[in-house]
Parts: sequence; structure tokens; C-alpha cells
Amino acid sequence: MNSKPKTEMIQNYFKIVDEANSQLISLLNKQVISTRERFPVFAFSSICENLINEEKYKNRQVDKIIADLKGYVKECGNEYSTITDITDNLPDWKVIGGIMYSVMDDNISIEELKNYLEEHSGRCDTDFRKLLCLYDYLAF
Repeated sequence: MNSKPKTEMIQNYFKIVDEANSQLISLLNKQVISTRERFPVFAFSSICENLINEEKYKNRQVDKIIADLKGYVKECGNEYSTITDITDNLPDWKVIGGIMYSVMDDNISIEELKNYLEEHSGRCDTDFRKLLCLYDYLAF
């Protein structure tokens, strides 16, 4: 199946959620989200109540977040209180883990994470997906 609609949904996540576009979200029923993909399903399922495999996809999303956190070395944990502090002070390979740990430790607010993601909307790389899935899970 073509993954382009899923990619576009990730790139336009905040617009789709803000508009509560259930018709567009229902197109997910014609897609397959593989076990290897990171896909933010919590917000979409709160808008479109007839998503097929919703619980399976939610469980998979949580499992991916847990695996991501376990996969980052504990040194990614930090005391920084802004994403800018993290990007300015941690080496590139620690930035995503540092942001995830800081959000989970309540050093960085979900709102700041949302702002960061909105500033980088249009991306669809793995690091962006990791942060978007974390935001999606915590916010919805």
C-alpha cells in the first residue's frame, strides 16, 4: 500500500487535529501501519471514532515510546528546562533522547514540545516521528 497519505498525515498532524478532520483521518482504515512504523494514533482516534485496529496501533505506539526511551543511554537524562538548552548543549546524538527524557521528567512542558514540533512540521524523519508520537501519547 502507498504510504504517502500516512506521511502527509504526519507532516500535517497539527492542522488535521486542529481542524478535527475525521474524513481525512478515516483514510487510515485503507492503510496499514506496520510494526516498524512510528505513527501518532491517539489524537486521530479521539477525532475519528471508527478507526480499525485502533487499540493495536495505540499499544504499538506506547511500546515504541518505551523502547525508544530504553534505547537511549541514561546520559540523555538531563536537567535542562528548554529544548533550546538541549539543542545548544548536548551532542546531536543525544538531542532526541534528551528531549524525550526531559519531557517525561516534567522538565520540559508538553506545550513547549508542541511548539517545537509545530516549528518543524513538514518533517517526517524518524527523530521527528519519535517526538511526535511522544507528544501525541501524552497530550491525548
